[in-house]
Amino acid sequence: MEGPAEPVSVLHLVDDPSDTHLLQQELRAAGLRATVARVTTAATLREALAAGSFQVLVVDLPLAADVGPALLDEVATSWPQLAVVYRWGGAGDRIAEEPGTLVRQVRAALASNPERPQDRRDRQRLLAEAVRFRHAHLELVRDDLGDFAAALRKITATMADLLRVERVGYWEFRGDPPALHCIGGFTRSMGRHEQGAVLTAGVDYFRSLAASLSLATADAEHDPRTHALVADYLRPLGITALLDAPVRRDGRVVGVLCHEHTGVEPRVWSLLEECAATRAAGLVARALEVRDRRDLQQRIVRLEQLDAIGDVARGVAHDMNNALTVLQGNLDELQAGTDPAHGEALSATRHATAALRDLVRALGTVGRCDALVLAPVDLAAWLPAELAVIENGLGVRGGVRATVPAVPVPVQADRAALARVLLNLVKNAVESTPAGAAPRIEVALTVARGEAAVPGLDGRSCARLEVRDHGTGIAPAIRARLFQPMVSTKAVGAGPRGMGLATSFALVRQHGGTITADSDGRGSTFRVWLPLAVAASPTR
Repeated sequence: MEGPAEPVSVLHLVDDPSDTHLLQQELRAAGLRATVARVTTAATLREALAAGSFQVLVVDLPLAADVGPALLDEVATSWPQLAVVYRWGGAGDRIAEEPGTLVRQVRAALASNPERPQDRRDRQRLLAEAVRFRHAHLELVRDDLGDFAAALRKITATMADLLRVERVGYWEFRGDPPALHCIGGFTRSMGRHEQGAVLTAGVDYFRSLAASLSLATADAEHDPRTHALVADYLRPLGITALLDAPVRRDGRVVGVLCHEHTGVEPRVWSLLEECAATRAAGLVARALEVRDRRDLQQRIVRLEQLDAIGDVARGVAHDMNNALTVLQGNLDELQAGTDPAHGEALSATRHATAALRDLVRALGTVGRCDALVLAPVDLAAWLPAELAVIENGLGVRGGVRATVPAVPVPVQADRAALARVLLNLVKNAVESTPAGAAPRIEVALTVARGEAAVPGLDGRSCARLEVRDHGTGIAPAIRARLFQPMVSTKAVGAGPRGMGLATSFALVRQHGGTITADSDGRGSTFRVWLPLAVAASPTR
């Protein structure tokens, strides 16, 4: 095969000069008129790139001592026309590769180089690609972003077709250190949308995304920035090249839109493709903003409804409490001088009155009549002791599995109010267990940092208390009104209904936190979010 009309200028990052000589021979034997220059350090690499005009950078792995993923990001940003090709080891200890892999990668890099001489055919192809990309972007921006799931399905499917890649997915960063959670992905060969996978990517990957408009690699398995993804994700799915565009909100990277190429043929990403991926990531960010804005509007409406209900509840509780005080006093007088034959009926009446007073107290809590006494509390120490009391009281000892961190989790809280919230949630979880089955309840305490998606918490660090059951779940029609008074997941006749969650929600709100709920056919998960406090001496 004849080489290109112009010489190929290659820069080789390697320690041994003999490896550079052998690389030049290998490229020339394949028909490439290659001239190869060698650099050994980060400083000499920068000097060579600034002084010369290279088309390909070949990086021998493992990297030199002062060369890291951050330098590769700098190269991608400052010299975007430069293709980077990786290979393992030198001539004597190179890891076995498919013959011709390096040459194919160099040829692919040259073919995609925007600075190479172009004939009329190349220009026509580039113009057609630009028109196709522009049309696809216009189709996406015309769509309504109000339905986030639908918008994400359209974006991922469109980008998979546009870039002709096997898979496109949006992954969200959660936790500290962050993990990648697949919110929505599209597999082109199957025409299938999916979600739910979780990956660990490594520090270098996240740093590279934060420092770049896109992370483009033609050799994802050997690229140091993506090496942590190889064993669990890239290799099992046959992914050889990646084009990952960070999704930013308020200057912070919250996720990534991943474009994944599979197959043995090398894939070097063009600048046009990198720009398209970056614009698509911007659309995902806009869709996230629309979703969160609508969620906030709905939450404000719900809170206004709850406030109105609370005002009514407070008034009803006040009037009922006055009437109950009179009734209780009269019952005391009657029982003191009554015929013993009527004593049993009066005792039953007194018990019913006491139960009614408990209901009035719950109504008062929903109406925020009770003032809380906040003090430092270490939830990591408080939770196990409180759960032991609740298990005994509900008769489900051993049915609750708790996970508590080994470090303190300080909050400002009213201990009695928190105990009431935990009792309500665990009791509901027990009652959701199908008849005849032993309850399986999971309680987990964690620290959540930067959870911007939690309404009202504005990305603050929080204590997150989860109570999960394995019951039948909550019907969608009930889920939207779950924390309103007199709305219950229990069947009619299954006991007192409708005040536990409303009371718990009101108490948590008074702590400056919130409660969220997720449910499917395999159970429900309630999460209590409380702002973390810096407590010098938390009560245990």
